[in-house]
Amino acid sequence: MNKEETEALLKRYLEDDCGTTEKAIVESWYNSRGERNIVLDSTADLAITEELIWNDILIHAPRPIRKNSAFIYIATAAAVIFVLGIGAWFYKDQSRPHSGMMVQHQFNHDIAPGHNRATLTLANGKIINLNDAKVGVTIEADKLMYNDGTDILKSAEGMKWLTANTPRGGQYQIVLPDGSKVWLNAASNLKFPSTFSGLAHRKVELNGEAYFEISKDKKHPFIVASKGQEVEVLGTHFNINSYTDQREIRTTLLEGSVKVTMLSQGQQSKVTLKPDQQAVVTDNLHLAVKDVDAAEVASWKNGKFIFNSEPLGSIMKQAERWYNVGIIFQDDVKDLKLTGTISRYENISSLLKILESTGEVSFKIEGNQILIKKR
Repeated sequence: MNKEETEALLKRYLEDDCGTTEKAIVESWYNSRGERNIVLDSTADLAITEELIWNDILIHAPRPIRKNSAFIYIATAAAVIFVLGIGAWFYKDQSRPHSGMMVQHQFNHDIAPGHNRATLTLANGKIINLNDAKVGVTIEADKLMYNDGTDILKSAEGMKWLTANTPRGGQYQIVLPDGSKVWLNAASNLKFPSTFSGLAHRKVELNGEAYFEISKDKKHPFIVASKGQEVEVLGTHFNINSYTDQREIRTTLLEGSVKVTMLSQGQQSKVTLKPDQQAVVTDNLHLAVKDVDAAEVASWKNGKFIFNSEPLGSIMKQAERWYNVGIIFQDDVKDLKLTGTISRYENISSLLKILESTGEVSFKIEGNQILIKKR
């Protein structure tokens, strides 16, 4: 089913002009996807391939749906397909699509997204500007190279401890001496030794955000220290968000098991996470665990912004780091909660247009600053 056929099908459904089979197609898709509040994506949902739809029908027989809820979801989908056509959309929580979705704001100029950019600081103070055309670096005890095998530094001099730094608008991948992989998000840094040999623990220090895939080693636990907490693992996949300008540290588990320890004035509070759980440590020294969609939390690693009932203030804070811009709220709309998705590799105007399509806010680009007003 191509884009035009999908548009026509949704239009017929909204106009109550569907046959029994077509109605089943739409409602089966909605039942299997919409009730979970999953956002649409051009490659998966907006296209709605025949295989996906018919598999849904074969596996899930159509069942009654709440018509009002379905109408909101499907009407939004139709409006997005008709108007935006760029594979991403946002909507305000608990609201119908706003007529403002039809407005396409044209910005005078644009700002490009971030890209692979980082520096590596050696123990002797030497700073290496890493190649923007490369994806990541691999560290060995006596050698430093890009992950395509190109040498960066052949001598081990000054390599006892290293710190990888990404600026605002940067990201980079690091392969640690034990083979563990780390994806470093914008405005972050990771400190680590050039070798874990002879150490009881494999310990690193993080400020900012990173996604970890840790190599298994039962005899040598892997520890990530960050802003008043430690995360201990043997081998697993997890994400840590610990920016110093945020009140919370969020540790999210995708695979395996991790132990999160909050360190406070000689006292410790500990929790063990299961997949799709998140530990939240607040600046008032409170540790809590909640269920989340871990894949959504770590979606930045795969080149996407995915937000689920996310305050606009938080969305723009992420945009600020990734696009290296200043954010100025001219009206009090920071707490406006939105749900949606967009590629991180779109220019910032694409993100702002999608946010404006909610009918709640408007944006203006002035130099390197984004001005935000209530519509």
